[in-house]
Amino acid sequence: MRLLSFVLLAVAFMVQPLSAQGLFSPVVTVNDDVITKYELNQRVSMLDALGARGDLRAQAIDGLIGDRVRVAEATALGFAATGEQIDQALEDFAARNGQSLDGVLGVLSARGVSKETLRDFVTSNFVWQSLIRQRFGGGTSVSEAEVDAALAATGESTNLRVLVSEIVLPLIEGQEEEIRKLARDISKLRSQDEFANAAKQFSVAGSRADGGKLDWIPLSNLPPALRPVLLPLAIGEVSDPLELPNAVALFQMRGLSEAAPTSGSVSSVEYTLVSVAASEGAPELSTLSAIADRTLRCDDLYGLTSNLKGAEVEIRTQLPNDVPRRESLWLARLDAGETLVDTTTNAEGASIANLVMLCNRTSAANRNASRDEVRLRLLNEKLNARADSLLESLKASARIQYQ
Repeated sequence: MRLLSFVLLAVAFMVQPLSAQGLFSPVVTVNDDVITKYELNQRVSMLDALGARGDLRAQAIDGLIGDRVRVAEATALGFAATGEQIDQALEDFAARNGQSLDGVLGVLSARGVSKETLRDFVTSNFVWQSLIRQRFGGGTSVSEAEVDAALAATGESTNLRVLVSEIVLPLIEGQEEEIRKLARDISKLRSQDEFANAAKQFSVAGSRADGGKLDWIPLSNLPPALRPVLLPLAIGEVSDPLELPNAVALFQMRGLSEAAPTSGSVSSVEYTLVSVAASEGAPELSTLSAIADRTLRCDDLYGLTSNLKGAEVEIRTQLPNDVPRRESLWLARLDAGETLVDTTTNAEGASIANLVMLCNRTSAANRNASRDEVRLRLLNEKLNARADSLLESLKASARIQYQ
C-alpha cells in the first residue's frame, strides 16, 4: 500500500511539468522566434473577450506572426518604446474601446488573459506605427480633391441611379400657352425615338444634339422635389411638364439601377455659376466651353472670365432644397470639379449662356466633420495601406514554420 502511494505521488509530480512543458511548446516559429501554445491560447481568449468573431484561432496565429515580424523589423531599425509610452498606449487602447484601462483588464482577467498579453499586443502596434510614420509619413499627402470626395461620401449601402432623357422648352413671352400645350403633347409620348426627335426639334438644353439623352445620374444628386417625379415612371414613360424659371422641362425614363455604394443624402452643395447674355448664334457658348476646359477649381473662374464682357460669376453654398430647380438639374449630372455649359431664357425671353461648376457636395453624414479631421483620416488610411503592404512583404520573406 505504501509502495502504491509512492508510485501515485511520483506520477503526480511527473504529470505537472509535462503539462507545463506542453503549454509552452512551440506552435509556430518565425525566423527562429517561437510562438508558444500558451501565447496562442492567450491571444484567442483576448480576441474572444474583445468581441472578435470568426475563426479566432486562425486570427490569433496570423496576428502573432504579424507581431513577431513587426517587432523584429522595428528592432532592427532601432525603434523601441519606453515604459511611459506603453502605459499611454494601453490607456489609449482602452479609450478606443470605450472603457477605462482597469475596465478592460477586468474583462480580460475574467477570461484568464494576463495584462502582459495585452501589453505585448499594444507594444507591437506602437513600435510598428512609429516605424510607419517615419518611413512613409513624409511622402504621403492628401489633396484637396480627395478631401472634397470624402466629404461627399456617406458610406450608405446602396445608391439608385436613373437614366433619363430631357426636353427643356423656353417660355417665350406671348407664346406661353402654346408652349405648355406642346409640353403636354410631348408628355404623352412613349417611344424613345419620338422623344429624341422632339428633343432635337424643340429643346433648348445642351443635350438636344443627343436627343436629350443624359448619362446615369445618382438619385441622391437630384433635387429632392424631382425624385418622386422620376421614380414612379416606367421605362419609356414621360413625366408631366415641370415648371422651371422661364421654361418647362420633361423627362423620359430610360433606365433605373442600383449601383455600388458612392453617395447618399447631401447636406450642402457648393457650386460656381457664370452667366452671360448670349448674342445671335451664341458664340458665348463656345467661349464658356473653352473656359470650362481650362478650369481646375471653382476659384479659377473669376480670373478666366475676367475678360468676358457682361459675365456674372458667383460661388454659392446652399442647402439642396434651396438650389434653383434648373441649376439642381445641372448639378445632378456633375461630380466635384466637373463643368457643364448650357443655355437658359430670362424673363424677357433673352437667351443666357451659362457655365456651372460643382465645387463639392457635403453629405449629411459628414456635415459636422472639419476638413482637417477628414484630411487626417484619409492620411491614416493611406499610411495603413502602406503598412499592410510592407507587413505582407515582410511575412512573405520570413521563415515561418508551423509545428
